[in-house]
Amino acid sequence: MNFIPLRTQVRDGQCFGLLDSGQARCELPLGAAAELEGRELILGVRPEQIQLAGAAAALPSLRAEVEVVEPTGPDTLVFVSLNQTKVCCRLAPDAAPQAGSSLELQFDPARVLLFDAASGERLRPGKRQATEGKVAQLKRG
Repeated sequence: MNFIPLRTQVRDGQCFGLLDSGQARCELPLGAAAELEGRELILGVRPEQIQLAGAAAALPSLRAEVEVVEPTGPDTLVFVSLNQTKVCCRLAPDAAPQAGSSLELQFDPARVLLFDAASGERLRPGKRQATEGKVAQLKRG
């Protein structure tokens, strides 16, 4: 799992995580989560959840420079820097870039995890009320 320090910005009631590769910036939508405003967060994203742009339309994307390429056989590990942190992406071997080249990467905001930077606690913005409602419905039925 990659752990990336994340700054947030709230605009029009929506929270965005700010990612910077040194080549480009991206706003990752985190939903209507007022409790995230002003908090220092850690973004958790698995290497296989970072895809080459174009794999799914309308996902946030970001251009990043390839620092290291490690072919492993069934896939290739590609390392880039996001928010001054080395990040591993797991790509298909036929999509393997060269070190020094640039890639357009995309993230599915629904598949990332958020952690409080101070405590390490996993945050689930907006999930608590939805879960409590489902539990209450199950108890009644």
